Amino acid sequence: MAQPIVLQAPLLVQRRHEISSVDDEIVVSVQASSSIFNINVYFHLNDRLIFSATQNREIKLISQEYIIYSPYEIEIGRLRKKSIYEREEAFSELELSLGERQYQVKFSYENDAFQVINYEGETIASGTRIGEDWRRFLGMRTYWLNPSSEGVSTELWGVVLKGIQMLMG
Repeated sequence: MAQPIVLQAPLLVQRRHEISSVDDEIVVSVQASSSIFNINVYFHLNDRLIFSATQNREIKLISQEYIIYSPYEIEIGRLRKKSIYEREEAFSELELSLGERQYQVKFSYENDAFQVINYEGETIASGTRIGEDWRRFLGMRTYWLNPSSEGVSTELWGVVLKGIQMLMG
């Protein structure tokens, strides 16, 4: 499985992931670069570009279209066997770097809930989706933030929201 994509704000970061299929006949390379305002993802199949996408909305549409024709389901930063009716995992995780500090974001597909965990394992922020039509920041869904979110820096929230956007695919 691919290593987590690491985001650093406000610098642009690029990570390359290579995942082999079970029979090792197919190698997919995922290159993702991200800043606070942009996501660029490039998928390569055996060194041949399958597709590229910019911004989360386009990535979602293209990946859904690609699933129809592929035995694999492509998600942001990883590749796994396609399952039309169910997901293999109920949540995704993303590691975030902000300066010297490390954070982990867990995103649940079941209820669009997320939590931010610091390096000590403490949940410092969490939230849930409050409406599909409530799109505000960077085209994201609007989230209701739990009280533990108070005091979290604006810079960290910018990275966290972008991380959630990537996990949502």
